[in-house]
Amino acid sequence: MALVEREQQCEVLTTLYRKCRNGSSGIAIVGGPIGSGKSALLEHTGQLFRGGAAVHLAAQCSATESTMQFSVLDQLFQTSGIQVLVPDKETAEPSARTRRSVRRTLDRLAAESPLVITVDDAHHADEASLACLLYAARRLARARILFILTTRTETGQWSGGLLSEFLYLPQATYLPVEPISLVGAATFLEEAGGEPVEAEELASDCHRITGGSPALMQALVKDSLWSRRPHGERRRTLRPGRHFAQSVRHGLDRSAGSARDVARAAAILGDAREPELLLEIASLSPVVTESAIRSLHDLALLEDGRFRHEQIRTAVLDGIPPEARSRLHTDAAEVLHRHGAPVRRVAEHLMASGEVDRPWIRSTLTEAAAQALAGEDGDGAVRLLHRALSASSEDERAETTALLAEAEWQVDPDTATRHLPVLTTAARQGRLDEVHSRAPVRLLLWQGQGAAAAQVLRRFPGSGAALRLPRRLLRCLYPDHFRLAEAAATPPAAAETAVGLQAAGVLHRVFVGGPDEASVADAEQVLDFLHIAHAPATGMMPLLMALIVLIVADRADRAADWYDRVVPPGDRRTPVHRALGAGVRAAISIRTGEFPAAQTQARRALAVLPARSWGVGVGLPLASLLRALTAENRFQEALQVLRHPVPAGMFQTPVGVLYLHARGDYLLAAGQHRAALEDFQHCGSLLRRWSFERSGLVPWRTDAARAQIGLGHPDAATALLTTELASLSALQHTDRGRALCVLASVSEPSRRLRLLDEAVATLQRSPNPHELVRAQDELTAARGRSGAGRSPARRTVPEPSAPRTLSKSEFRVACLVAQGQTNREIAKALFITISTVEQHLTRVYRKLNVRCRSDLPTALFASAADVT
Repeated sequence: MALVEREQQCEVLTTLYRKCRNGSSGIAIVGGPIGSGKSALLEHTGQLFRGGAAVHLAAQCSATESTMQFSVLDQLFQTSGIQVLVPDKETAEPSARTRRSVRRTLDRLAAESPLVITVDDAHHADEASLACLLYAARRLARARILFILTTRTETGQWSGGLLSEFLYLPQATYLPVEPISLVGAATFLEEAGGEPVEAEELASDCHRITGGSPALMQALVKDSLWSRRPHGERRRTLRPGRHFAQSVRHGLDRSAGSARDVARAAAILGDAREPELLLEIASLSPVVTESAIRSLHDLALLEDGRFRHEQIRTAVLDGIPPEARSRLHTDAAEVLHRHGAPVRRVAEHLMASGEVDRPWIRSTLTEAAAQALAGEDGDGAVRLLHRALSASSEDERAETTALLAEAEWQVDPDTATRHLPVLTTAARQGRLDEVHSRAPVRLLLWQGQGAAAAQVLRRFPGSGAALRLPRRLLRCLYPDHFRLAEAAATPPAAAETAVGLQAAGVLHRVFVGGPDEASVADAEQVLDFLHIAHAPATGMMPLLMALIVLIVADRADRAADWYDRVVPPGDRRTPVHRALGAGVRAAISIRTGEFPAAQTQARRALAVLPARSWGVGVGLPLASLLRALTAENRFQEALQVLRHPVPAGMFQTPVGVLYLHARGDYLLAAGQHRAALEDFQHCGSLLRRWSFERSGLVPWRTDAARAQIGLGHPDAATALLTTELASLSALQHTDRGRALCVLASVSEPSRRLRLLDEAVATLQRSPNPHELVRAQDELTAARGRSGAGRSPARRTVPEPSAPRTLSKSEFRVACLVAQGQTNREIAKALFITISTVEQHLTRVYRKLNVRCRSDLPTALFASAADVT
């Protein structure tokens, strides 16, 4: 071990040895904590008298031999071949004859040559040997004898006993050994092989990890990894490893038993900042516990009650036998529970303990699981509830299984469904109360079994608070079956204020009566609450319902903004929440015309959950993916999406309507007009049956009209479109603009321009630029066919300043449009997607205050002959 910052001690020992050679006795007691380098100092100074004129007698003490009387004298004399009268080792107290014999032997040796006696770890020396050496030291003050003893101290304190008597002799000198300083750490690293600059850079980390303990520093250096710099220089990375862990455990093994016990209890708890808990776990008195904590600080294992480095705690834990470790966790759980600690903390220890039978264990674990779910830790909640299930009595097993199923649903719904037979039976037999009946209802709704869910809800006619939200969800998702649950229900008269109930209520109101400004305001109130309360986990279902309200209210741009504000970034949410969130985000992107983004989000949703786990919700990402692929004419990929299996129960829900509409959109684009018409009409039939015709969920009449046109039935198309325009609310700009465009295609030329003009004006307020660009193109084409040219109302455009408002990409697209190229030609020329062209063009129109291609200031772009 490198000897650093021990120059003063070495100088004192050298002086004492010089005096010894000149005829004066001396006593040096080197004190410091375990691992402070006392033995290394002793070894270093031993080189002064080894091989010289002095006689060196050495002994190394051990805790295992501290009760073996005269064991130190045995090492000092017999191993050196010196004969001395030592009685039987079973004798507890040295006789006067023995003491005199030891003194005479030492006096004789000192007369022949200087005598150096070193006793390492003298605090472990047996009492008989210490008594003899102390007797000799008192009577040989003028002999050429130097005693050097090392001993362990705690923050400068002595434990008393015979060893402390040496300090009171006039020739005694106490040499404390302090931890190595930060500057010393740099020197230590340099002497261990590091470059000076490198050693200085790493000194801070070294000192922080080791606290200046030479033993830990030496172990840390052994564990260091060497890597090559670009120019071949070596650079050490300090990383505690195997040697460091061994040094930690070795230090504890050499310390008092109480220190090791407290260290283990602290490692179980995480730190030593709660001595009142440690003493109960370790079964020690307050005084002993406080002393042990001081020892751990002296060992540089703790700093301000915390482990200096996580690897120190890990090393302590690894040194605990498995059975003892399990027992300590059990004790920790009991103590923490008794002291009223948070349930999550108690539960951590219960999970690491063996089987324990305590009446409070199940409630602790279930409460901890609920908190884990609130924090989006679904896997942790499942583990806690599995343990709670094993701790449940026969009467409690059904309720615990219900909690487990709810947690598993958030991680993998397919795994949770295996509990359905047990839960539905328990519900039928009355072994589940309202709170725990939510689990089977949730699973049944997810699996497409709306009728079975209604039967469970029917058992609770009072419609208590626990089942109000599931009942509202049933009304929105399975309107055919809601009356089964509604028959015996007594809806609460008071206004519902819970955020989930508010969201479900707004969604149903929109489904039945159509979107309006009040619905949008209510939905944004829900989202604002979730954002302020930072409750995306507990509020995931309210979040999704509120976003759907904004989507059907043609506020997809605001829905996108709210989604990004409320939903936390990263993958901290449970799989089901991540999948549903991505599915809704894909639906938002469809409504804003961002088809590549919609594809990305939909595929992400389908990747988070395996196909078997999706339930009826799978229609949400599938519908978005299908519509996005169809919009980009990627029909082969769309066909693969249609081959994805979907549950039959999905078509009992509005999610099924979204899927049917997307499938009809694909069939229509593929030229299968009759099959497409059937899907659109099926959408209408379901929405009429549920009284959701005004919901704005899908514009089925407009697309059915497109199918009728394809089949050669313009009159039928006109009737559908007339009804559609009459039923749309004032907020539904996108659907109204689309319907006007389709109606224009089957109208007389004199009416066509007026309808397309109205469509463009309407779609200016739409969040979907794709539809706006399509309408503007149709208006341009219609004017070209009629020879109407530009509208007199828009005969001038502020050309001089317009280009300065366009980005480089927008300007390039505008130039190519002005040259008469189509969107597809522009996309090919600029190596971008058609959707990107449409988005650039929409921004161009808005910035230049024009409404279609023919209104673009062509003279402005005349000089741009080649922008590609």
